[in-house]
Amino acid sequence: MELVRNLASREPAEVRREKLIEATIDVLALRGYSSLTVGDVAKLTCVSHGSVFVYFPTKEDLLRATLTSLEFRYSAKMATELAKAQNDARKIILAIIETDLSPDLATPRLVRAWASFRSEARDMYESIALVNDDRNFEVMCQAFTVLSKSGAEIRAQLLRATLDGLLRQLLLGRTDLKGARQLAFASLSVILPEHFGPDVGT
Repeated sequence: MELVRNLASREPAEVRREKLIEATIDVLALRGYSSLTVGDVAKLTCVSHGSVFVYFPTKEDLLRATLTSLEFRYSAKMATELAKAQNDARKIILAIIETDLSPDLATPRLVRAWASFRSEARDMYESIALVNDDRNFEVMCQAFTVLSKSGAEIRAQLLRATLDGLLRQLLLGRTDLKGARQLAFASLSVILPEHFGPDVGT
């Protein structure tokens, strides 16, 4: 985790905003949503407490911008992976796993930040991220419907629950990313064995 993010005085405002957001992610990962203070973020970026409010008028604005940034990263990765799938139902399901357990997204730092929003700022999370969560689940259900003659939604729910559980295991340090990916693909071979064999994901 990068614990100091200097805000150079000549940097463009957008660069400074991004450094404040990255520092906020650092604090969320270290202390959680409830314990985060603007002062913590200011210290990591080597600016005064008041300077943060030049870019984000309130603490809530800073936190909303941070969650929006996290959601944008996830949505961009999902869009890229789904584009590669080219409307192939089997590949779409694999794309969702690849996104949720991407080495770029499923880092301890980002998973902890995500978890702090989901557990401690549910209203904010629902207002910013829930629409995309629901849309991604609908895409998953549609893919399962194409591949499965019955129980498509239940199978999709099983996969979603599996992925959520694996992210929690990552958060608690009970597995690493490689292990989580192996378990996700192994679960898929159980949930939809007619289309995914035990060697899926290898």
